[in-house]
Amino acid sequence: PPSLPSLVSILQASGVPAQVQPEVGAPVGVYCISAYINTMTAELIQFVKSGGGLLIGGQAWYWASQHGPDRVLSRFPGNEVTSVAGVFFTDIYGDIDRFKVSKKIPKIPFHV
Repeated sequence: PPSLPSLVSILQASGVPAQVQPEVGAPVGVYCISAYINTMTAELIQFVKSGGGLLIGGQAWYWASQHGPDRVLSRFPGNEVTSVAGVFFTDIYGDIDRFKVSKKIPKIPFHV
């Protein structure tokens, strides 16, 4: 399904109510999805316009290497959703060095 089960597990372990859903429903939280999914564009745009939160993740630079960098802004699946809000994924990638990541996840104050 177009969901991120590992993210749901992290959120649940942190005390945040989360569940895996195959499609968006009423805007009662944040829907998490991969930026590579292109079958739910209209539904996601309507969900956000209705007040729902959206967390979308992906890397357009890899997509661009397969489909052409000149097509990223207009054809990358994530951009078809986020461009409505003026936010775009690009084909530029960041530093590929190794970074230290803390094993401790900080507590995030979520307001329900």
